[in-house]
Amino acid sequence: MLIDSSRGTMYRDIFVFAHLDTEKPVIAGVLRYDESGGLGSFRYANSYVSRADALPISIQPGLIELGSTVITETNNQGLPGPIRDSLPDYWGRLVFASRMKIPAEKVSNVDLLLSPIPERFGFLDFSDRADRCPTPSAPVVIPVLEHLDALIEVAEALQENRKLNQQEEWAIALLAQGTSLGGARPKSVIRDNGELWLAKFPTKDDRYDVCGVEFATHAMANELGIRVPEAKLSAFPDGRRIFLTKRFDRDSQGRRLPALSALSALGLDESENALGSYPAIARILQKLGDTHGRQELFKRMVFNAGIRNTDDHLRNHCILYSRAHSAWNLSPGFDINPGIKRTGIGEQFNLSIGIGKHGRSVTAENLLSSVTDFGLTEKEGKQIIGDVANVLSRWREHFASAKIDNGTMELFSETFLSGQKMLRECLSTSVMLNRKHPGVKPSGIE
Repeated sequence: MLIDSSRGTMYRDIFVFAHLDTEKPVIAGVLRYDESGGLGSFRYANSYVSRADALPISIQPGLIELGSTVITETNNQGLPGPIRDSLPDYWGRLVFASRMKIPAEKVSNVDLLLSPIPERFGFLDFSDRADRCPTPSAPVVIPVLEHLDALIEVAEALQENRKLNQQEEWAIALLAQGTSLGGARPKSVIRDNGELWLAKFPTKDDRYDVCGVEFATHAMANELGIRVPEAKLSAFPDGRRIFLTKRFDRDSQGRRLPALSALSALGLDESENALGSYPAIARILQKLGDTHGRQELFKRMVFNAGIRNTDDHLRNHCILYSRAHSAWNLSPGFDINPGIKRTGIGEQFNLSIGIGKHGRSVTAENLLSSVTDFGLTEKEGKQIIGDVANVLSRWREHFASAKIDNGTMELFSETFLSGQKMLRECLSTSVMLNRKHPGVKPSGIE
């Protein structure tokens, strides 16, 4: 621990490693971090900058340039975006706390940075020493499909705050090794046929087959041409199902890829999610030259509006680096789940982030109001809206194909009927794309 007497802060140096096309990760830079003060600064290592194969860790100004500039961060408790994205969220913290036998609220960011999590999101790893490679010296056991029974039992024990027995202690070690991505629902990374998958577990509090519904919605998105990872369902003898998707932050050879959440790409704090917007993400994609991703993002926005997916926050959108094309692009879609609309409840609702000139409000006019930000004309935007409406009209087919029971279908009936109605209204709505909206500030940031 170092003390800066001139500022009265206490900080420590955490060495940031990058997984390139090398046998072991190489040091990329240094994070000087004062967690209690919520302040951090990152600087690239000269040895990294001089490498011909060095990749930037971010698309944020200052972090994309491979130089000696020191970037100071106060958002997200002082962690620069790509480093914050490498940490697990609530579920991962709960697993870590259980393994360390401490309360979840006592888990620090430093603990999670220095913890040996072999399959973190993205391509970064961390160490407390520049000469200590974070790659474990012994082979790391990643859970396999056959471990799912044991993993789900441990997941339920954690949710119930129940003391683990000896067998469960063994299983939680596996769960900890395979936990890397964000979110509150129980999950684990597993290995199946040599490939990495993210497995999402059911919970005892689920009112319906959450995993089956996500699988059916995933298939609908795929039919629309929304790029989604390969997915499948795994069933237990008691009928419970697990939703599995292939990790998209790994290339075909299993190499780790740089990845950045939209929250980090926009340079926002977790508390500022509502300041982000689909048009703002689209403008970033425009700067990156991702024309296809920009237009696909509009389709994802319309689809999320049509299925009432109000969990479309900025950490559920991602920008991914392709080594094959040496470019940053919109990642495949993930965490796409329908919301439940109650009979008799008003039609009006908001998405988690902005969709147009009227903020987050889901209306026919607002969906089309910023269509040019996605590189589309109003006619092209309406064509996409019509395509989404057509797929939504066949939602029962997708649910039936995923073996969703009739009770669950009725639970979501109002959602899909309402979504189709709203999207059909869009097709008969004409908006003046350059019209001023007095007193309404466009959502998102430049």
